Amino acid sequence: MLRNELYYFRRKLGYTQKEIAERIGLTTESYLNKETGQYEFSLTEAKRVAEVLEISLDRLWELLITYNEDRVKGSRRYVI
Repeated sequence: MLRNELYYFRRKLGYTQKEIAERIGLTTESYLNKETGQYEFSLTEAKRVAEVLEISLDRLWELLITYNEDRVKGSRRYVI
């Protein structure tokens, strides 16, 4: 699940959801909704998230696409 991956990278760097949200210019609630997959990041937001989490945009994009493909298929399983 996308949440687990973003949570992992966020916690690895010691950030709270509020801190990430502030650094990328979102409210905490908006970031939470996007981290849990309820809403999608815009390209600009995705770039900022990747920078803050110190991962490549390609890696973040891969996580987002895989998560969305699994959602469309109805799968609850998330594979990296």
